Amino acid sequence: MAEGKKDEPSEIVVSMADVRSGKIKGKDLVAGVKELISLKLAEKYAEDPKRFSKLVEVGLVDEATLRRLPDGASFDDAVNQFRDRLGQLAREQPSVMEQLEIRPLDVLAESTDAEEPDDAATDTTVVFSDLEGFTSFTSHNGDHEASALLRDHYDAVDSIVRGRGGAVVKTIGDGHMLNFGESRAAVLAGVELADLDAGPLLVRVGGHAGPVVRTANDILGHVVNVAARVADTAIGGESVVTTALRDIADPVRGVVFDLPSTAQLKGIDEPFDVCRARRAPPS
Repeated sequence: MAEGKKDEPSEIVVSMADVRSGKIKGKDLVAGVKELISLKLAEKYAEDPKRFSKLVEVGLVDEATLRRLPDGASFDDAVNQFRDRLGQLAREQPSVMEQLEIRPLDVLAESTDAEEPDDAATDTTVVFSDLEGFTSFTSHNGDHEASALLRDHYDAVDSIVRGRGGAVVKTIGDGHMLNFGESRAAVLAGVELADLDAGPLLVRVGGHAGPVVRTANDILGHVVNVAARVADTAIGGESVVTTALRDIADPVRGVVFDLPSTAQLKGIDEPFDVCRARRAPPS
C-alpha cells in the first residue's frame, strides 16, 4: 500500500437471502444490513448526498445503532428497526417525511415482493389508507398540530379496524397497512374509513385480496403491493377495491360497488380492474 493512503474498505457483496438465512454475522452483518437498507429502504436517497445526509441527521441511518444488533440478527430485524424508528419520527415530526420525500404507502409496501406465495400461503384481504393533503396540512400548520391530528386519526382507525375483526399491521405517518381475514369485513371497514372525520382532511382507501406470505411482523407478497397501489387511485373520501376483492365479498350488506374501470397501477405490470365501494343509498 502506498504511503499516506488509508485502507480501503473491502467491497461487500451480499444478497437479502444470505442475510435472512443468518449465514452472515458480526461485522459482515452490520455492513450487509447497512447496504441492504440503503438499497431497499433508502435507495432513492443514497444516490442523492443531500437527502442521504438528512437520513443520517434525523437518525434513520445510524452505524452505531446497527452495530448494536445482536450476533445473528436477521435482515428483518434491521428492517423492522428502521421502520419503527421512521414511524416514531413520522408521528412526532411529520414534516420529516416531506423533507425526505418519503411517501408512507411506498415505505409500507416496500419489499413486499421479496417472497412469492407458495403452497403454505394464506388468502387474506389487505387494505391501505392515508390522508389526502396531509403533507400540505403539515407544511401550513406545523409538526405539533399535525402530530395531534395523527394521534386522533390513529385512535379512530384502530377503533374501526378492530371493530371489524381486522388488525393494524403497521403505520408510517398518515399511512396504514391493515389486514382482514374476512373479505366482507374488509370492505365494510374500508367504506367506514373513507367516511372518517379526520379534521380538515379526507381518507383514501384501497384494498385487494389473495395469497400472502406471513412473517412474525409483516405480510408479504404481490397482493400487498397491489393493495397499496389501489389506494393511490382513490381520492379523498373514497374506498377503491379490485374487482377480485369485490367478487369475493359481494354482496356486502349496506354497500354498493360502482361500475369497474381498468387502472394501470404504479410499479405493477398487469392492469387491474378496480371499482369504488360506497354506502348504499337509503331505501
